[in-house]
Amino acid sequence: MSDALVNGIRLHYEVHGEGDPLVLAHGFGASLEMWAEQIRPFSQKYRLVVYDMRGHGRTEAPRDLSSYTLDEYAEDQRQLMDHLGIDTAYVGGLSMGGGVALRFALTHPQRVKALLLCDTSARNYALHGDRPAGAQPSSLRRFLFRNVAPEVFVLARHVPFERLPRTHPVVKSYLQSVRQQTAHGLRGGWRALMEQEDLEGRLGEITAPTLIIVGDRDPLQSPSRVMQRLIPECRFVLIKDSGHGTAGYQPEAFNRAVLEFLDDVEAGRPVEGEMTL
Repeated sequence: MSDALVNGIRLHYEVHGEGDPLVLAHGFGASLEMWAEQIRPFSQKYRLVVYDMRGHGRTEAPRDLSSYTLDEYAEDQRQLMDHLGIDTAYVGGLSMGGGVALRFALTHPQRVKALLLCDTSARNYALHGDRPAGAQPSSLRRFLFRNVAPEVFVLARHVPFERLPRTHPVVKSYLQSVRQQTAHGLRGGWRALMEQEDLEGRLGEITAPTLIIVGDRDPLQSPSRVMQRLIPECRFVLIKDSGHGTAGYQPEAFNRAVLEFLDDVEAGRPVEGEMTL
């Protein structure tokens, strides 16, 4: 576990394993702990870099909310990669982290060997309704529990959120992460989501082989299909029995999808196509 001074903040990160770098960004309200089920299998072949995004986990949370944009998150990652001496990497993220990875790939295409877009969208959430929109409520943490979390944790069997056991690893980890965030860190991240640039019109610019992963009960399946149509060289993987958060709900299928995709990229095999796991 280490910290680095990047882009004006103290950023917390972890590096596991050796090999070609694989850099992953977590979702809104979460932390690098979200990748717990990926650390061992991915680090057996890759130099896995996971980190707490600004305003999350053990990374500094600036009080200036104007410093929270997805472009700033992408710049944080660029400077972290520079700090670690990483020129090119496999770059990916889940949910909000996928938005960061997408922006990184569009801004620094020469540094991305392959792109992983997991449970995410190229759309502006507020404009397209992929997430509850509107001005920030007075209590964002309460709003997340009542409005966002029930949508995030839809499971394959349509279990209502209020009936989900709070001991379920995915639910427990997310709720714990949200409770640990500072109020201004949460508000900053929410601001970044609500005010992000809509990038669907730029998806044709992506030059890296791309993997799109989404759960079969994820509300972001529709925008994931849009990305599938517009990204030139991509593979679409639908994860069965999973809502938002495939890396936690179905880690074996998620890990298989990622590792098989990266194997194909390294071997120079075609990556286009679609599969269900």
